[in-house]
Amino acid sequence: MRALRYPGPDLLTFAKGLTSAYAPLSAVVVGDAFWDVLMYGSREHGMMGHGWTYSGRPMGAVAALANLDIMEREQLVANADSVGAYLLERLRATFGAHPSVGDVRGIGMLMAIQLMLDPATRTPFPPEHRINARVVAAARGHGLLVRALGSDIVGFAPPLITTRDEADEIVRRMQLAFDDTLRTA
Repeated sequence: MRALRYPGPDLLTFAKGLTSAYAPLSAVVVGDAFWDVLMYGSREHGMMGHGWTYSGRPMGAVAALANLDIMEREQLVANADSVGAYLLERLRATFGAHPSVGDVRGIGMLMAIQLMLDPATRTPFPPEHRINARVVAAARGHGLLVRALGSDIVGFAPPLITTRDEADEIVRRMQLAFDDTLRTA
């Protein structure tokens, strides 16, 4: 197998996207410099033994091929790009000027709202306030699953099949969680 030629990190690992975690499978894309060292070492010392845990598992490979076929056939990457941009726009419009929000950011279907005591001075909430955990708990109470990341970030990772209507519902439920939590923050 020939190394991919690209300017970037030495190693890029991924797994969940190959099989959607239905079966164990992972992969590594190796950068040029790293590849050259592996090839030199293999020529000098013999082939490097690696990757035994999931090596040669047909079920993982079959699951990955089926998963990637579904992603391509149903245009899930394009949907993530389109609906993700829409959801990010809606989150920014709804929460961007909120007095407890320092940033709303994202790409594809991964987004985050960074909560701050004072966004103007970039002053975070004290960790003991557990502000993001409180927002996450309130969101769960409204049927929305989001994640507390770090001490002040609420993370979003909706499914790749999310629709614009569902994106609007995510924003609506997050607004309820903010109303429940941040008026007393």
